[in-house]
Amino acid sequence: MGCWADDTVISTTIRNTALGYIYGGSWAHCWLEDGANTSTKVKRGTLHLGSRLQPSRDHLEHHGVRRLRRRRFQIVTKGVGWDVLAHEFGHSTGGLADEYCTSRSYSGGEPGAKNVTVNTNRATLKSRHFVDPATPVPTATGSCAGYTAGAKPAGWSDNHDAGPFEGGGTNGTRMYRPVINCGMRGNSP
Repeated sequence: MGCWADDTVISTTIRNTALGYIYGGSWAHCWLEDGANTSTKVKRGTLHLGSRLQPSRDHLEHHGVRRLRRRRFQIVTKGVGWDVLAHEFGHSTGGLADEYCTSRSYSGGEPGAKNVTVNTNRATLKSRHFVDPATPVPTATGSCAGYTAGAKPAGWSDNHDAGPFEGGGTNGTRMYRPVINCGMRGNSP
């Protein structure tokens, strides 16, 4: 994977796609860019495909790596595995943010995504229903932190047990994620 801060477009070659997507090879641009007529082709194709397959359907999954919340569909390349599809589905359907860490420090207000927060008050955490009463809050501080609030409890799972861990969204500090490593961070179950 590339660096979130890397805004360099490597290629502007349209790879003969029916929808005219440009594969630029830039992580910051989600690997894909719309071509001149992509929006029109996608709208026309989605309406046609959706009405033929299931008239009441309002969310279509396409094969690719770009999430387009405004359009309510995803584009993923044919070679991706189910873990990437699940991650991207978390964005479009679950309203979840990435949980990758960078060297950035978050300076904004409370983010809208359900899985990241600037809040460290146990009573008002977005994920409070999943945080064990014995888990220290915050559970981890420091850039892209793992468990830093003492020794991990017996039976602790880095993939399932919750608490506020610093390093959420695409920030290293000042934003918290609910789990040390879940599908929105490590693309693994």
